[in-house]
Amino acid sequence: MGGCISVIVPIFNVETYLGDCLRSLQIQSDADYEIILIDDGSTDGSPELAEAFRSNSDRCTLWRSSSNRGLGASRNKGVQLARGDFVCFVDADDVVSPDFLACLRDRQKITGASIVSGLIRRMTESGEVLGTRMIGDAPDVDPPLTVHERVLGLVNPSVACARLYRIGLLRDDACLFRDRIPHEDLFFTYKVLRNRDTADADEAVYFWRHREDSLSARITRAHVDVWLELKRDTDAFLTANQGSPREFALAARRSLMFVNGVLRKADEQQRLDVLEYLEGLSQEFGSLMMQDYDFVRHSEIKAIYLPKRLEKYLNDLGFS
Repeated sequence: MGGCISVIVPIFNVETYLGDCLRSLQIQSDADYEIILIDDGSTDGSPELAEAFRSNSDRCTLWRSSSNRGLGASRNKGVQLARGDFVCFVDADDVVSPDFLACLRDRQKITGASIVSGLIRRMTESGEVLGTRMIGDAPDVDPPLTVHERVLGLVNPSVACARLYRIGLLRDDACLFRDRIPHEDLFFTYKVLRNRDTADADEAVYFWRHREDSLSARITRAHVDVWLELKRDTDAFLTANQGSPREFALAARRSLMFVNGVLRKADEQQRLDVLEYLEGLSQEFGSLMMQDYDFVRHSEIKAIYLPKRLEKYLNDLGFS
Protein backbone atom coordinates (compact mmCIF):
# COMPACT_ATOMS: atom_id res chain seq x y z
CA MET A 1 0.00 0.00 0.00
CA GLY A 2 2.87 2.35 -0.76
CA GLY A 3 3.34 4.88 2.00
CA CYS A 4 0.28 3.75 3.92
CA ILE A 5 0.34 4.10 7.70
CA SER A 6 -1.16 1.22 9.69
CA VAL A 7 -2.76 2.48 12.90
CA ILE A 8 -3.05 -0.33 15.45
CA VAL A 9 -5.65 0.05 18.20
CA PRO A 10 -5.80 -2.68 20.89
CA ILE A 11 -9.21 -2.82 22.60
CA PHE A 12 -10.19 -4.28 25.96
CA ASN A 13 -13.30 -3.18 27.86
CA VAL A 14 -13.16 0.50 26.88
CA GLU A 15 -16.70 1.10 25.62
CA THR A 16 -16.89 4.43 27.50
CA TYR A 17 -13.95 5.89 25.58
CA LEU A 18 -13.69 3.90 22.35
CA GLY A 19 -16.05 6.13 20.38
CA ASP A 20 -13.92 9.22 21.06
CA CYS A 21 -10.80 7.39 19.92
CA LEU A 22 -12.34 6.06 16.71
CA ARG A 23 -13.90 9.40 15.79
CA SER A 24 -10.51 11.08 16.15
CA LEU A 25 -9.01 8.51 13.76
CA GLN A 26 -11.86 8.83 11.30
CA ILE A 27 -11.21 12.52 10.63
CA GLN A 28 -7.48 12.38 9.88
CA SER A 29 -6.28 14.94 7.33
CA ASP A 30 -3.84 12.36 5.94
CA ALA A 31 -5.67 10.17 3.42
CA ASP A 32 -3.32 7.17 3.17
CA TYR A 33 -3.85 5.05 6.27
CA GLU A 34 -5.60 1.94 7.55
CA ILE A 35 -7.01 1.23 11.00
CA ILE A 36 -6.47 -2.18 12.59
CA LEU A 37 -8.69 -2.83 15.60
CA ILE A 38 -7.64 -5.72 17.84
CA ASP A 39 -10.35 -6.69 20.32
CA ASP A 40 -8.65 -8.59 23.14
CA GLY A 41 -11.57 -10.60 24.48
CA SER A 42 -13.66 -7.64 25.69
CA THR A 43 -16.70 -8.49 27.80
CA ASP A 44 -18.43 -5.08 27.60
CA GLY A 45 -19.89 -3.28 24.58
CA SER A 46 -16.52 -2.61 22.94
CA PRO A 47 -16.81 -5.39 20.30
CA GLU A 48 -20.16 -4.07 19.08
CA LEU A 49 -18.79 -0.53 18.83
CA ALA A 50 -15.73 -1.80 16.96
CA GLU A 51 -17.86 -3.85 14.55
CA ALA A 52 -20.17 -0.90 13.87
CA PHE A 53 -17.16 1.27 13.08
CA ARG A 54 -15.64 -1.39 10.82
CA SER A 55 -18.85 -1.88 8.88
CA ASN A 56 -18.99 1.85 8.10
CA SER A 57 -15.35 2.28 7.16
CA ASP A 58 -13.55 1.02 4.07
CA ARG A 59 -10.16 1.49 5.73
CA CYS A 60 -10.76 -0.54 8.91
CA THR A 61 -9.96 -4.15 9.81
CA LEU A 62 -11.24 -5.83 12.98
CA TRP A 63 -9.62 -8.90 14.52
CA ARG A 64 -11.12 -10.46 17.63
CA SER A 65 -9.56 -12.76 20.21
CA SER A 66 -11.73 -15.24 22.12
CA SER A 67 -9.70 -14.58 25.28
CA ASN A 68 -7.80 -11.75 26.92
CA ARG A 69 -4.13 -12.10 25.92
CA GLY A 70 -2.81 -8.70 26.99
CA LEU A 71 -1.78 -5.45 25.35
CA GLY A 72 1.55 -6.79 24.09
CA ALA A 73 -0.01 -9.71 22.24
CA SER A 74 -2.65 -7.40 20.72
CA ARG A 75 -0.03 -5.03 19.38
CA ASN A 76 2.02 -7.91 17.98
CA LYS A 77 -1.05 -9.24 16.19
CA GLY A 78 -1.68 -5.80 14.74
CA VAL A 79 1.88 -5.67 13.39
CA GLN A 80 1.31 -9.07 11.74
CA LEU A 81 -1.82 -7.76 10.02
CA ALA A 82 -0.37 -4.39 9.02
CA ARG A 83 -0.11 -3.71 5.29
CA GLY A 84 1.50 -0.29 5.47
CA ASP A 85 5.11 0.84 5.31
CA PHE A 86 4.71 2.59 8.66
CA VAL A 87 2.95 1.75 11.93
CA CYS A 88 1.47 3.83 14.75
CA PHE A 89 0.00 2.57 18.01
CA VAL A 90 -3.00 4.30 19.57
CA ASP A 91 -4.52 3.18 22.87
CA ALA A 92 -8.30 2.85 22.67
CA ASP A 93 -8.98 5.25 25.55
CA ASP A 94 -6.83 8.04 24.08
CA VAL A 95 -7.50 10.45 21.21
CA VAL A 96 -5.37 12.04 18.50
CA SER A 97 -5.49 15.37 16.70
CA PRO A 98 -6.87 15.55 13.12
CA ASP A 99 -3.30 16.13 11.92
CA PHE A 100 -1.76 13.30 13.96
CA LEU A 101 -0.72 11.18 10.99
CA ALA A 102 0.00 14.10 8.64
CA CYS A 103 2.31 15.72 11.19
CA LEU A 104 4.32 12.55 11.76
CA ARG A 105 4.45 11.74 8.05
CA ASP A 106 5.60 15.25 7.08
CA ARG A 107 8.41 15.10 9.62
CA GLN A 108 9.42 11.66 8.35
CA LYS A 109 9.57 12.89 4.76
CA ILE A 110 11.72 15.87 5.73
CA THR A 111 14.18 13.88 7.85
CA GLY A 112 14.02 10.36 6.41
CA ALA A 113 13.91 9.08 10.00
CA SER A 114 12.90 5.51 10.81
CA ILE A 115 11.01 6.66 13.93
CA VAL A 116 9.22 9.98 14.42
CA SER A 117 7.87 10.96 17.84
CA GLY A 118 5.00 13.39 18.40
CA LEU A 119 4.28 15.44 21.51
CA ILE A 120 1.83 14.02 24.05
CA ARG A 121 -0.55 16.08 26.15
CA ARG A 122 -2.30 14.81 29.23
CA MET A 123 -6.09 14.66 29.30
CA THR A 124 -8.47 14.18 32.19
CA GLU A 125 -10.80 11.20 32.34
CA SER A 126 -13.63 13.43 31.10
CA GLY A 127 -11.59 14.60 28.10
CA GLU A 128 -10.27 18.00 29.25
CA VAL A 129 -6.83 18.60 27.70
CA LEU A 130 -4.25 19.80 30.21
CA GLY A 131 -1.43 22.20 29.51
CA THR A 132 1.36 20.01 30.83
CA ARG A 133 3.49 17.99 28.46
CA MET A 134 4.43 14.37 29.09
CA ILE A 135 8.09 15.16 28.39
CA GLY A 136 10.05 17.36 30.76
CA ASP A 137 13.10 19.56 30.24
CA ALA A 138 16.33 17.95 29.12
CA PRO A 139 18.82 17.32 31.94
CA ASP A 140 22.23 18.99 31.79
CA VAL A 141 24.43 16.10 30.65
CA ASP A 142 27.41 16.24 28.30
CA PRO A 143 27.07 14.90 25.68
CA PRO A 144 23.28 15.38 25.71
CA LEU A 145 21.14 12.31 26.19
CA THR A 146 19.85 10.72 23.00
CA VAL A 147 16.15 9.88 22.61
CA HIS A 148 16.96 6.25 23.37
CA GLU A 149 18.92 7.19 26.50
CA ARG A 150 16.17 9.49 27.77
CA VAL A 151 13.65 6.65 27.49
CA LEU A 152 16.04 4.05 28.91
CA GLY A 153 16.60 6.19 32.01
CA LEU A 154 12.92 7.18 32.35
CA VAL A 155 13.85 10.81 31.87
CA ASN A 156 11.12 10.66 29.24
CA PRO A 157 8.16 8.27 29.57
CA SER A 158 8.65 4.90 27.91
CA VAL A 159 5.60 4.96 25.64
CA ALA A 160 5.07 3.11 22.37
CA CYS A 161 2.20 5.38 21.28
CA ALA A 162 2.51 8.74 19.52
CA ARG A 163 5.35 7.48 17.35
CA LEU A 164 5.62 6.56 13.67
CA TYR A 165 7.73 3.44 12.99
CA ARG A 166 9.00 1.89 9.80
CA ILE A 167 7.27 -1.48 9.70
CA GLY A 168 10.54 -3.38 9.27
CA LEU A 169 11.74 -2.32 12.71
CA LEU A 170 8.76 -4.04 14.34
CA ARG A 171 9.13 -7.30 12.47
CA ASP A 172 12.44 -7.97 14.17
CA ASP A 173 11.99 -10.53 16.99
CA ALA A 174 14.00 -8.30 19.34
CA CYS A 175 11.36 -5.59 19.02
CA LEU A 176 8.22 -7.59 19.63
CA PHE A 177 6.13 -6.67 22.66
CA ARG A 178 6.25 -8.98 25.65
CA ASP A 179 3.10 -11.04 26.19
CA ARG A 180 1.13 -11.11 29.43
CA ILE A 181 3.31 -8.78 31.44
CA PRO A 182 2.50 -5.33 32.85
CA HIS A 183 4.55 -2.32 31.72
CA GLU A 184 5.27 -3.94 28.36
CA ASP A 185 6.41 -0.57 26.92
CA LEU A 186 9.40 -0.60 29.29
CA PHE A 187 10.66 -3.76 27.59
CA PHE A 188 10.06 -2.42 24.09
CA THR A 189 10.58 1.28 23.56
CA TYR A 190 14.24 1.75 24.51
CA LYS A 191 15.18 -1.25 22.33
CA VAL A 192 13.42 -0.07 19.20
CA LEU A 193 14.85 3.47 19.62
CA ARG A 194 18.44 2.31 20.14
CA ASN A 195 20.78 3.13 17.24
CA ARG A 196 17.90 4.32 15.06
CA ASP A 197 17.63 7.54 13.10
CA THR A 198 14.88 9.40 14.94
CA ALA A 199 13.14 12.75 14.68
CA ASP A 200 10.67 14.74 16.77
CA ALA A 201 7.51 16.44 15.60
CA ASP A 202 7.03 19.57 17.70
CA GLU A 203 3.25 19.53 17.72
CA ALA A 204 0.90 18.11 20.33
CA VAL A 205 -0.79 15.36 18.33
CA TYR A 206 -1.59 12.71 20.93
CA PHE A 207 -3.77 13.10 24.01
CA TRP A 208 -3.25 10.61 26.82
CA ARG A 209 -6.28 10.07 29.02
CA HIS A 210 -5.57 9.61 32.71
CA ARG A 211 -8.03 7.07 34.09
CA GLU A 212 -8.31 6.14 37.74
CA ASP A 213 -9.08 2.53 36.78
CA SER A 214 -6.46 2.13 34.05
CA LEU A 215 -3.58 -0.34 34.21
CA SER A 216 -1.11 2.53 34.47
CA ALA A 217 -2.97 3.85 37.53
CA ARG A 218 -3.19 0.52 39.36
CA ILE A 219 -0.39 -1.19 41.22
CA THR A 220 -0.56 -4.88 42.04
CA ARG A 221 1.97 -7.47 43.15
CA ALA A 222 2.33 -8.51 39.50
CA HIS A 223 3.48 -4.98 38.67
CA VAL A 224 6.07 -5.11 41.44
CA ASP A 225 7.38 -8.42 40.12
CA VAL A 226 8.10 -6.74 36.79
CA TRP A 227 10.98 -4.86 38.44
CA LEU A 228 13.29 -7.87 38.63
CA GLU A 229 12.28 -9.24 35.22
CA LEU A 230 12.96 -5.84 33.66
CA LYS A 231 16.40 -5.64 35.29
CA ARG A 232 17.32 -9.06 33.94
CA ASP A 233 15.96 -8.36 30.47
CA THR A 234 17.71 -5.00 30.15
CA ASP A 235 21.04 -6.29 31.46
CA ALA A 236 20.93 -9.15 28.95
CA PHE A 237 20.05 -6.79 26.08
CA LEU A 238 22.73 -4.20 26.89
CA THR A 239 25.36 -6.89 27.46
CA ALA A 240 24.56 -8.58 24.15
CA ASN A 241 24.63 -5.23 22.34
CA GLN A 242 27.75 -3.82 24.01
CA GLY A 243 25.96 -1.17 26.02
CA SER A 244 27.95 1.80 27.24
CA PRO A 245 28.59 2.56 30.94
CA ARG A 246 26.14 5.44 30.62
CA GLU A 247 23.44 3.10 29.30
CA PHE A 248 23.93 0.75 32.24
CA ALA A 249 23.75 3.73 34.62
CA LEU A 250 20.54 4.93 32.98
CA ALA A 251 19.09 1.43 33.27
CA ALA A 252 19.95 1.52 36.98
CA ARG A 253 18.17 4.87 37.30
CA ARG A 254 15.12 3.40 35.60
CA SER A 255 15.03 0.56 38.14
CA LEU A 256 15.09 3.09 40.95
CA MET A 257 12.41 5.22 39.30
CA PHE A 258 10.26 2.13 38.87
CA VAL A 259 10.43 1.53 42.62
CA ASN A 260 9.56 5.19 43.15
CA GLY A 261 6.51 4.83 40.91
CA VAL A 262 5.31 1.85 42.94
CA LEU A 263 5.78 3.80 46.17
CA ARG A 264 3.97 6.86 44.85
CA LYS A 265 0.99 5.07 43.35
CA ALA A 266 0.62 2.55 46.14
CA ASP A 267 0.73 5.33 48.73
CA GLU A 268 -1.89 7.37 46.92
CA GLN A 269 -4.20 4.39 46.69
CA GLN A 270 -3.44 3.19 50.23
CA ARG A 271 -2.41 -0.18 48.90
CA LEU A 272 -0.77 -1.42 52.09
CA ASP A 273 -0.56 -4.92 50.68
CA VAL A 274 1.65 -3.72 47.84
CA LEU A 275 3.83 -1.66 50.17
CA GLU A 276 4.34 -4.68 52.42
CA TYR A 277 5.18 -6.75 49.37
CA LEU A 278 7.70 -4.16 48.21
CA GLU A 279 9.30 -4.25 51.65
CA GLY A 280 9.67 -8.00 51.27
CA LEU A 281 11.18 -7.51 47.83
CA SER A 282 13.68 -5.04 49.24
CA GLN A 283 14.75 -7.58 51.86
CA GLU A 284 15.33 -10.22 49.20
CA PHE A 285 16.83 -8.03 46.49
CA GLY A 286 17.94 -5.00 48.48
CA SER A 287 21.55 -5.48 47.42
CA LEU A 288 20.49 -4.96 43.80
CA MET A 289 18.76 -1.70 44.72
CA MET A 290 21.87 -0.59 46.58
CA GLN A 291 24.05 -1.42 43.58
CA ASP A 292 21.78 0.62 41.32
CA TYR A 293 21.79 3.53 43.75
CA ASP A 294 25.56 3.57 44.09
CA PHE A 295 26.00 3.10 40.35
CA VAL A 296 23.89 6.16 39.56
CA ARG A 297 25.47 8.35 42.26
CA HIS A 298 29.00 7.63 40.99
CA SER A 299 28.27 7.72 37.25
CA GLU A 300 28.30 10.51 34.68
CA ILE A 301 24.52 10.86 35.07
CA LYS A 302 24.75 11.52 38.82
CA ALA A 303 23.25 15.01 38.38
CA ILE A 304 20.01 13.67 36.91
CA TYR A 305 17.11 14.05 39.30
CA LEU A 306 16.13 11.29 41.74
CA PRO A 307 12.99 11.95 43.80
CA LYS A 308 13.57 12.83 47.47
CA ARG A 309 10.91 10.29 48.47
CA LEU A 310 12.91 7.54 46.78
CA GLU A 311 16.18 8.59 48.37
CA LYS A 312 14.52 8.67 51.80
CA TYR A 313 13.08 5.20 51.22
CA LEU A 314 16.48 3.81 50.23
CA ASN A 315 18.20 5.56 53.13
CA ASP A 316 15.61 4.17 55.56
CA LEU A 317 16.51 0.72 54.28
CA GLY A 318 20.17 1.44 54.98
CA PHE A 319 21.24 2.35 51.45
CA SER A 320 22.96 5.60 52.40
